[in-house]
Amino acid sequence: MTTAAALLLVLIVISALLFKQQSENKSKFFPKRPLTEPEQIFYWKLRKALPEHVVLAQVSFSRFLYTKGATAKNNFWRFAQGRQKVADFVICDKSFYIVAIVELDDSSHSTDKDKIRDTILKEAGLHIIRWNVKNMPSDEDIRRGMLATTRA
Repeated sequence: MTTAAALLLVLIVISALLFKQQSENKSKFFPKRPLTEPEQIFYWKLRKALPEHVVLAQVSFSRFLYTKGATAKNNFWRFAQGRQKVADFVICDKSFYIVAIVELDDSSHSTDKDKIRDTILKEAGLHIIRWNVKNMPSDEDIRRGMLATTRA
């Protein structure tokens, strides 16, 4: 075997190994359930208790908030503070105007992060209702909570 042929063979082997390594390192996307089991249960409770409302689950703040009133740079910076946060449930009227944001607090919720989230939502003039996953409200409690929110 000539030197050129040996070099070509080495290059082919190295290329094959690199290709195999790249294909093994490529992650793929797979679907998962967008709601945890407690969130699924609570979603259906909200739907049942609030039939006159639209219930949206796991909504990114960037879908319902924007910033204005300052420089473009400052507005972008403020928007960046909240755009990746997610509301557990957004309750809307039939015209899709937001009535309240509902948070189902569980072990994934952090008090410090919740304070930041609540500050952003309150600044936007949105009402926040929090319930704990360990003490889910009855249909009547949900209706009363929404009634109190719309009166506030």
